[in-house]
Amino acid sequence: MKLKILFLQLPNPLFCISTHNRRWGGVPLAAGYLKGMLLKNGLLDEVNAEIAPYKSVKQMNDRQLIEYIKEEAPDILAFSLYCWNTSRSLFIAGEIKKQMPGVKVMVGGPEISEDNNYILSSPVVDLGCSGEGELTIVELVKALLSKQRDLSKIKGIFYRDGGRIVFTPPREPIEDINIVPSPYINGILDPRQFKRIYLETGRGCHRKCKYCSWEKRPLSKFDPIRVGKELQILKDAGIQWLQFIDSDIMLSLAKGGLGEEVEKVNKDWGIIFDGYMSAEMVTEEKAELLWRLGFRSMGIGLQSTNPDTLNNIGRKPNLEKFVRGCKILREHNIWLQLEFIVGLPYDHITDIENIYRFIDEHKLGRDNTMPFRLLVLPGTALRREAESFSIKYSKEPPYNILDSSYISSGEIRKAMSNKYPDPRGKIHYSFIDSYLSKDSVIENQRLGAINSPDIIGRPEKIVLDLDHLSMNTGQYLDLSRKIIDNIACPTVIWLKAKNIKDHMHDIADFLRNIVSENPYIFGNLLVETATVPDIKTVNAFIDLPFADKQDIDGKICKAFFLSFIFPWDKKSALDEKNLEELRKSYHCFWSVDVDRNENGAEKVRETLWDTGASGCVIGISSPENDLDNVNKLLDVSINSAIGKVHFRNAELNYVAVFLRMNYNQIPQLINMNDVSEMLGFEDGENDLKAPLEQDFLVCLNNDMKNVTAYTPVKDNNSIMKNFVSSFYKYYSANHLESKTEAPAPATV
Repeated sequence: MKLKILFLQLPNPLFCISTHNRRWGGVPLAAGYLKGMLLKNGLLDEVNAEIAPYKSVKQMNDRQLIEYIKEEAPDILAFSLYCWNTSRSLFIAGEIKKQMPGVKVMVGGPEISEDNNYILSSPVVDLGCSGEGELTIVELVKALLSKQRDLSKIKGIFYRDGGRIVFTPPREPIEDINIVPSPYINGILDPRQFKRIYLETGRGCHRKCKYCSWEKRPLSKFDPIRVGKELQILKDAGIQWLQFIDSDIMLSLAKGGLGEEVEKVNKDWGIIFDGYMSAEMVTEEKAELLWRLGFRSMGIGLQSTNPDTLNNIGRKPNLEKFVRGCKILREHNIWLQLEFIVGLPYDHITDIENIYRFIDEHKLGRDNTMPFRLLVLPGTALRREAESFSIKYSKEPPYNILDSSYISSGEIRKAMSNKYPDPRGKIHYSFIDSYLSKDSVIENQRLGAINSPDIIGRPEKIVLDLDHLSMNTGQYLDLSRKIIDNIACPTVIWLKAKNIKDHMHDIADFLRNIVSENPYIFGNLLVETATVPDIKTVNAFIDLPFADKQDIDGKICKAFFLSFIFPWDKKSALDEKNLEELRKSYHCFWSVDVDRNENGAEKVRETLWDTGASGCVIGISSPENDLDNVNKLLDVSINSAIGKVHFRNAELNYVAVFLRMNYNQIPQLINMNDVSEMLGFEDGENDLKAPLEQDFLVCLNNDMKNVTAYTPVKDNNSIMKNFVSSFYKYYSANHLESKTEAPAPATV
C-alpha cells in the first residue's frame, strides 16, 4: 500500500468571510510546489500525496476538519504553518493523534525555526522542514520509503529522537528556483477553485528588514516565459483577480522580459492585478507600465516616519521619494493600501501620531492606511534583538508585541486603528448584511432546517429572535449541538431581544457549548437590542471563553467579535451614560426602519452625524416597490464613509457597493443599455465577472475584512438590475454634482 501524505493549509480566518460563490485567498501554493517536486522526481508512483481542497476546508469548523482528516486516513499529516493558522493546526493535529495515534505529523513554513519553542515543545509534532522545502521533501520521502529511514543526513529538518529534538544543518536557499515545477502548469492546483489567486514571480527581497524572515534570502526569479504560461492558464480558468506575492513585484516587471509576457496575456485586462512594491522606486514610466498591465491596487509599506526607527530595522529612509512615488501611483489610478507597524524599536506613541500627521499632510489617505501590530517572528533578527529593546511579545502565534521600553500595551491598543485613536479596532462588516441568502441563513422559523438537504453548504449565519423563541435551556443546548455539526467557520450569530440581559444565561450556555467542540471557531457576535446593556451584562459576554482577547494577550482568533445595534427611533429612551461607555470598546450601530413615502435619507443622515456610532443598518420593506426612497438611500450610502451604511436587504448592499465604485463614471454609464453587463453577470449564470469583483475589493480594501459584496441568490438578478437602472435615471434627473457630506474623519 502506498504511503499517504495529506497536505493541509488552514485558512487565515480574517480573510475567509465569504458566500457560496466567492473564493477568498488561502491558495495552498506551498503544498502545490511540494507535490510538484514529488511528481518531477517520480515519487508519486510510490506515494499518494493529496492536497486538501481549500474550497471545502475554508468553511469547516474544527469538528468538521477532524472528521474530514479521519476519512482521508493519511499516514503523514503535513501542515503548512503560518502565524495565523499555527495554533489551530496544532490543535487539530492533537485531536487527530488522540484518535489516530499512528499518524505522523509533519510541519513546514516560516514558523519553523530553532528559536520557536511554541512548535518545538508541542508533543504532536513528529518532524518539520525549516526553510524552503522543495528539495527537502524529496529527500525526506525517499528516506521514509527506505528501510534505513536515516533522517540525520537530510538538511533543513528537525525530528524527534527519543525525548529530544534534533535539528540537522540548515539548507541553503534554492539558487535557481526554476527547478521548482509550477503547480498551475502541471495541473496540481486547480485554479477554478478560486476567483482570487496568488502567483509568485520570484523569491527574496532587496531590503533586509529585521522583522522579516526573508532578511537573508537572496533574490531569485522564475523565468518570465513560465510566468506567462501560468497567467494564461489562470486566465483561461476564469481567474478574475490575482495577487503577486513577491516582496516587490517591480523588481521582476521592470526588466528581464516579464512585463512583456504579462502584457501579451492581459491586454484586455481580463485579470485585475495587485501586489506590493517600494514607493521610493516608482517613476512615471513604472506607474504607466503597472496600469497598462492591469494593476489597479498596490500595497505600500511605510512602516514608520522616524528615521532612527527605519535605520535600525534596515530600511533606508527617504520620505520625500516615498510621497512622490505614492502620488505618481495615485495619478495613474492605482489604489494604494498604505501600511505601517506599531511597536517598532524607537517608535513611541507620539511617533504613531506623527505617522498620521504625515499621511494627512501629504494627503495620502487616512482611510486607506492600515496599522499592523509588530509581530516578533521566529528566526528574525528582531527576535534575536528583542531583549535589548525590552520588547515583550507573545510566545504564541502570531507573536504580537505586548509592550516595550518605547510603547506600552495601552498605547499599542490605542494605536491599532486606521481611525486613530479609535480603540475599537476592526470589525467584520459582512455580518451586518445577514439576509444574504435564505439558503445560508438560519432564522427562528427555519431552525428545524439546519440538518435539511435544502440548506446549500453550511449555514453561515444564525439569526435568533430571542423574545419570540420558545425554548428552554435543554432545547438551547440541543440547538447548539446541531449547530456544532453543521455551521460554517467563520460564522455569524445575530441575537435579537428587547433586553438582552433577560436571556444571558441561555445565551452563555448556548455559545459555550458550540465552542467547547470548536475552540478555534471565528466570527461575529451581533447583539440587536432596544436596551443598552449594563456593565455586568457586557462583562458576561467578555468573560465567555471565546470572546475577543486579541488586544489583551496577543493571540489571534479563538474569538467572536462583539458588536451592538440599537433602534434609532428609541434613542431618547436609551441610557446615554451606558451607551457612551459601551462605545469606547465596541462598535455600536443604529437601526433605521424606513416606511414607504418617508424621508428615509434624512433619517439616515441624522444617524451618520452621530460620530460616536459606527454606522447604521437600514431596513426598508418591499424596496422594489419604493424606488424613490431606495434611490435617495443609495445616494447617501455611496457618498458616506466606507462601512458606515448597510442595508438589511442583501441586493441593496450589493448594488450600493457597485455604485460606490462606479460613482465617477455614472454619467458615462447612464446611456448603457445592458444593465446586466454593468452589474457583471454572465448570461444565465449566478456569478460575477472580473470588473465587479475587483470593484468590491478596491472599494473596501482599506480593511480586507470589511467585505460587503455578495453574489446574489439565483432569482434576484433582475431586482438588482432594476435598482441600478432606477438609480442611474435618478442621478441623471437630479444632476448630482457634489457628494453628500459625511461625518468628518477622526483626527489625531
